[in-house]
Amino acid sequence: MRPPLIPCLGIATIASVISTISAFVLPSGSYLPPANTLVTPMVPFYPTTTAITTLVLRRRAAPFPSIATTNTVATRLAVATGTNGAIPFAATLTTGLHASPWWVWSMLLLASTAGVAAERSKVGAALSSPLITMAVALVVCNLGLLPAVAPAYATVNKFLVPLAIPLLLLDANLFKVLTQTGRLLRSFALGSIGTVLGTLVAAWLVPLRNLGVDGKEGWTIAAALASRHIGGAVNFVAVSETLATSAELTAAGIAADNLVVSFYFGLLFWLARRILPEEEEEEGQGGGVAGEGEKEEWVGRARVIEAADAPALGYLKALSLSCVLCMVGTWVGEGLLSGAISSLPIISLLSVTIATLFPRACASITEPAGHLAVILMNLFFSVTGAQGKLGKVLATAPRLFLFSAVQLFVHLAFLLGAGRGLFRLPFKELLIASNANVGGPTTAAAMAGSKKWKSLVLPGILTGILGYASATFIGLVLGRRVLAKMMMSSVGGS
Repeated sequence: MRPPLIPCLGIATIASVISTISAFVLPSGSYLPPANTLVTPMVPFYPTTTAITTLVLRRRAAPFPSIATTNTVATRLAVATGTNGAIPFAATLTTGLHASPWWVWSMLLLASTAGVAAERSKVGAALSSPLITMAVALVVCNLGLLPAVAPAYATVNKFLVPLAIPLLLLDANLFKVLTQTGRLLRSFALGSIGTVLGTLVAAWLVPLRNLGVDGKEGWTIAAALASRHIGGAVNFVAVSETLATSAELTAAGIAADNLVVSFYFGLLFWLARRILPEEEEEEGQGGGVAGEGEKEEWVGRARVIEAADAPALGYLKALSLSCVLCMVGTWVGEGLLSGAISSLPIISLLSVTIATLFPRACASITEPAGHLAVILMNLFFSVTGAQGKLGKVLATAPRLFLFSAVQLFVHLAFLLGAGRGLFRLPFKELLIASNANVGGPTTAAAMAGSKKWKSLVLPGILTGILGYASATFIGLVLGRRVLAKMMMSSVGGS
């Protein structure tokens, strides 16, 4: 009794499809491996599918093999594939997935999606999307589903990270910041000084020697954390990329700092528990000078990025402007300055300049730019997790957790001591300024809004944007001029 023709053709068709996909995925000629090759990207698929097709069609005159004859079929299949009886399917499948750019990009985007989606829950909001995104990618990579090195990672670090910086800085109108923040600007400046002092104290108390490649990267992650506690995540990324901080150290820094910051935000709200909301008629006091309509506009812009109905033209304008700024910044950094300085600080400076000189043009595309920036930044956190080794991250994170905690303790102590003791600044303004330093404009506006301190919503956003505009430069100068000498001398002395 002959087997049905349709199942045979179905198997043959599937085999042909797999062979075709293998041929397209691999470079030309790479699907015909030498004999006895076991682990080569997608190697067994092409000869294996050919062998399956041949065996099925040859056995059309006889019944399909039973379980008792599977060893014979396996032997024939092994001979046809040149594997001498060993078909390392799991290893080959993993290697094949690693070799597929579409698989790598899919995993990176899925990790980013998981991080952003998790922020809708209370736990996810407390942990933050960068931490969740990085953790998902870290676990996926250490399970073997993502490679430790891939061309997609270089693409994200070389092109998408610089592209995100102008997108985040299109709100950085320095004229508006300096004229509409009022007293909160002084509080923010004190907080920035407190962060610098906290970094120096933490570098002295918490040894970061033997971290990173050759044990010489401790000062780079310290500088990145300093910029993070003046501006935000974009500054952490810019400084760590500029100073070439290793992926494991970057991942450990993000993980440790996000946990510390989550506790710190809880402390700020606890300190503000007895401060009453502002009365409706008190609008305009406390440093803000914007009208109610403008406040509502900025409150909406400060919320967690959600799906919006921004037109495609806005996205294209934002991407085009960001690409042009990245191009000019790269030309200046790599061409005119011959690589003496990274292009990322130059791109940041150009972005702030454009946002200040052309505020109306930039204001029309800030919303789509913010959406795009969230996507690109989360892709960076995915790559950081994928490049990290779980053991090294877990071994390094406790020291960085302590370092970040000391940083923020000194920051808050200096801010409250100098702000209240020397300048007699309102307590709630100091808390919002600290939130803008540590969390950025979004968290500062969210805290002011939740406490019903309406006059501090707009100043909180603007001071947070000022942190974005300045923290990268402060972190780089602090790192290269001070921290590198402190830590390298201590390493040399030890």
